[in-house]
Amino acid sequence: GTRIRVEPNTELTIQKCQAVRGAELAMFRLDLGKIWIRVLRMLSQQDKFEIQTPTATAGVRGTIFSVQVAADGATQVQVYEGQVALESEDDETKVAANNTARLSTGQSSPQVTRFSEQDEQAWQQQVAELGPYLEITQRTFADGTLTIKGRTEREAKLTVGGQAIVPKPNGRFTATVTVPADAEPQAEVVATDRRGYTTTVPVEIPTVEETTVTE
Repeated sequence: GTRIRVEPNTELTIQKCQAVRGAELAMFRLDLGKIWIRVLRMLSQQDKFEIQTPTATAGVRGTIFSVQVAADGATQVQVYEGQVALESEDDETKVAANNTARLSTGQSSPQVTRFSEQDEQAWQQQVAELGPYLEITQRTFADGTLTIKGRTEREAKLTVGGQAIVPKPNGRFTATVTVPADAEPQAEVVATDRRGYTTTVPVEIPTVEETTVTE
């Protein structure tokens, strides 16, 4: 359920990503560029998810946020949902939703401001990308029946052509849809996470029998 979107010209190091005695540890080092992070589930006290930058460390318990590092090492953290603890050398600041924290080299505490109109617009463009994982792996059409196979993330709710489907515990699913002669040229597969964010993948309905496999 966790996703990191890495923008071009970004230097990101995976320092640790493992489970130790039931605790999940994820630690990253961002030296330049920007990443958008979606941590779906709430982490326990034993879990750790941190993004280290040249000037600060951003720690979360479950949220949607971004971290950006400029060429001079200045750090910017924007929180779309939840809360981020931004720790500098001498201070720790709780950054709430719809806020931006900026910390330049040499500063002891970040400057926190509300989202601007431009910030809101940028996040609205990213929300669709930060929805639940959804991939169609096979499409089969025969005798007026469309069979769709794919995978989504655990705990996601799924509909195929408006029909509710229950994925397996590993996220894989198979759905069969009867296609009327006057049906729309595509069926939509929609995954919804527990926060209500959705990912939609349109699947074209062919006019002749065929099978398409993507994995």
